[in-house]
Amino acid sequence: MDVPDDALLQYVMNLVYVLTGVGLIYLLVTLFLTWLVQQIPRNPVTDPPRWGSVTDTMIPAADGGYLEVWRIDPKGPSRGIVVFAHGWGRNRDRMVKRARIFAQWGFTTVMHSARDHGNSSPKQCVNAVRFAEDIASVILWVGEPVLLYGHSAGSAGAIIAAARHPSMVRLLFLEASYAHTREALLSLYRWIHPAFGKLFGPMIVFWMDIFYKGALSFYSPARIASQISLPGLLYCQRCRPQRCKQNQRVWPGGEILYRCLSGSFGTGKGLAITYGMY
Repeated sequence: MDVPDDALLQYVMNLVYVLTGVGLIYLLVTLFLTWLVQQIPRNPVTDPPRWGSVTDTMIPAADGGYLEVWRIDPKGPSRGIVVFAHGWGRNRDRMVKRARIFAQWGFTTVMHSARDHGNSSPKQCVNAVRFAEDIASVILWVGEPVLLYGHSAGSAGAIIAAARHPSMVRLLFLEASYAHTREALLSLYRWIHPAFGKLFGPMIVFWMDIFYKGALSFYSPARIASQISLPGLLYCQRCRPQRCKQNQRVWPGGEILYRCLSGSFGTGKGLAITYGMY
């Protein structure tokens, strides 16, 4: 049975309206999610250091805010200063177990909470560049070259900070780092939920790239690594083989000692073994 031209046209127009409405809703939802994923999760813990001489203070941040900082000096002579940068959604307490290992080896340890984390000042749209600014604030507050330890997003911030302030970093420790920011974000969203990652992840990353004006690629560790000539240790978890392979290509050797370890880093066991081999 033939469909009148007017009826067919009306059907097509209705379909266009529906698809346009769905598309606009999708765009608005992904815009909201782009903001939301930068606000959550926050998963701080309470685990204060219980060794040495502890200084608990606030220092100025780059934007006029403040960072909460611990500096723990050993009772005897110090072998040097290690600055720890936590990962996304964490706080300075998350690095205490790692810092304790270095303290046992006689190092002064410094831990801070990035802006919008822990009890540091609020900051909208925190990212690896903001992490790097906070790390730089801590290093300049310390006032001498340090060993810089970064975990996950903190490792990306540590790489950027080391590239910007090479004279202030003696050695890099990069735990659970990643090579490319875009792929790392997509992997994170798939980890939250496979359907969420596939349906919304690519568009969230697209909006971020527009909002940050291409900074996702510009500040990716894979690009920044070529600007760094520091010795370092690179840790990767065996449960993430693809990330291990990417890191191996970004840090092919030379001044970087690469270790791909199983298990948790938080206990310090793998850290102690690897550091002892360096």
